[in-house]
Amino acid sequence: MPRPRLTFRNAKRLEEIIMVLVRFGFSDWVSRLHVGRVVARLAFWRWGKPGQPTEDAHTPQTLRWERFRLALEELGPTFVKFGQIMSNRADLLPAGLIGELEKLQDQVPPFPTDQVIKLIETELEAPLASLFPTFNPVAVASASIAQVHEARLADGRRVAL
Repeated sequence: MPRPRLTFRNAKRLEEIIMVLVRFGFSDWVSRLHVGRVVARLAFWRWGKPGQPTEDAHTPQTLRWERFRLALEELGPTFVKFGQIMSNRADLLPAGLIGELEKLQDQVPPFPTDQVIKLIETELEAPLASLFPTFNPVAVASASIAQVHEARLADGRRVAL
């Protein structure tokens, strides 16, 4: 099987993933990954050097698992979905990690409203205000790959976006 090419876009995403992991205290994990040296150097230059702990050695393991869940949330829907799948593997993972990953099943925070508006405008190819005279910026529901906002059409009908 041919090896995937590391494009600029992929390298930027890889750097972002590495930086999030390092920022959440997982530089020890990152230092064991086989990632391109340039990408790894960029991430460690910004967030710390491999082998240097970015967390207190006396931090309880439960806090480490909470930080792992938060890192998955920050990395986006694909990583949240991965965490949800992992939460069903109590046969492979420690109970503390399973407990944190289970929070991804029904406690996923919504993503920022400005991203929602940009996405709607891009998909519908029109300004939000021209499509929906009323738009509730507060999500009424959120999940790993979507969230719901209430709005009204010009004719007054209520819709869910």
